[in-house]
Amino acid sequence: MLQLFTWDYSGDSPNHREMDVVILRRQAAPMATARFVVQPYQVSTNTYEFNLPPGAYAHSFRWEAEKIEFATSSASRHRRTVAQHNFTLGVPTSGLESVRMALYLPNSASQHPTEAEVVIDRFEYAP
Repeated sequence: MLQLFTWDYSGDSPNHREMDVVILRRQAAPMATARFVVQPYQVSTNTYEFNLPPGAYAHSFRWEAEKIEFATSSASRHRRTVAQHNFTLGVPTSGLESVRMALYLPNSASQHPTEAEVVIDRFEYAP
């Protein structure tokens, strides 16, 4: 699972101003599942899920005072939007958030260590 997210380390927000793009590839599944999330994820209107075919993608979000626009598009020269979703409820105010990236590998006693590769060829953060 690849998780790209914001996190406010200052601790004054109950959900740490966390917003996520999560990509999960299940073993033997033809496509990955992706999610746009505004925490807390347990609130049904805070998660938008979609299928992500194999390929290279650009993931982005634009955070405004009362709206967050998430988008995923193909990274080819002829960009094609794969998913787009706007969140307007529960949008956090800005604070001391920073950007984080995490790659989680499945691990159990019955499996050999799993290998994974993620290539990020461009990253931009404009607070």
